Amino acid sequence: LKVSGKADLTANSTEGNAYGIKFVTTQNGQAEFLGDVAISSSSEKSFANGVRQSGGKVTLGSEGKSVTISANGFSDEENGPTTKAVMLEEEGDLTIEGKTIAISSNGRGLQASEPSTMRVGNQATELISIKSESMGVFALTGAKIDMQAQKISVVSKASGLGAIHTQNNQENPKPSDDASFVTIKADNLDAVSYTHLRAH
Repeated sequence: LKVSGKADLTANSTEGNAYGIKFVTTQNGQAEFLGDVAISSSSEKSFANGVRQSGGKVTLGSEGKSVTISANGFSDEENGPTTKAVMLEEEGDLTIEGKTIAISSNGRGLQASEPSTMRVGNQATELISIKSESMGVFALTGAKIDMQAQKISVVSKASGLGAIHTQNNQENPKPSDDASFVTIKADNLDAVSYTHLRAH
């Protein structure tokens, strides 16, 4: 699947889960949205995902474009499930590019789990803005998240959780080769939360 023009995707649900994009595939599946991208997902009584990707390779946006992804729905950090603007799992490969990238959620912002890889921004990106009620950026058990922009802003209202959070569920102070990592390249990094950065 390849879309060169603007992609404007909205999903609203009054009862069940809502997905702006739900991409579930084998490792060979691919999708590209190379124009401006606007994804909005909301659910009144269940959780919402702006993007949920399981496996495969997806590209959202391209150099000079704008990407906006938002999700609003039910979130319960203690008992789950939680709303996520972007959720990547099962060896998925996700690239988000653009001049500006805006992520917002009343749950989590960006989440990658298992051996998956997420790249957000590049040397031509001016701003990455992430606003969330829970963790802004979350890499779990073997996931890699790379972010690059002139300015990166992560604002999280989570109590006891990091605005930028990595979790490996290991006691070894030296991480293994397959541990989760968040890599950030920015001239200006602004992380606002009760706990700015957290590794667990």
